[in-house]
Amino acid sequence: MSYRTLDDLSDGQTVLARVDLNSPVSVGVVEDNRRFSRHAKTVRELLDRDHAVALLAHQGRPGRDTFLPLNQHAEILAEHLDHHVEYVPGTYDRTALDAIQDLE
Repeated sequence: MSYRTLDDLSDGQTVLARVDLNSPVSVGVVEDNRRFSRHAKTVRELLDRDHAVALLAHQGRPGRDTFLPLNQHAEILAEHLDHHVEYVPGTYDRTALDAIQDLE
């Protein structure tokens, strides 16, 4: 099986990417780590090629202390990108779909 890479995409498309941003958490605070800088490189490449980028991720497992919403992750990633990252709590609901359609 062959996988598509960023080089296979025509510029200016909407891209949905699953990123692994699971991070250490200390008293409810997500700690910045190298995952953010690594994923920021990929997201930056997509943005530089005029793609609209939607990211899927999760933090921890339900019922555990590390299970958190991703608003902190969005803020940390935005700092790495020097680009606004909007946190949308839903995955497949009207709010999430509207946010994807509104991407520029």
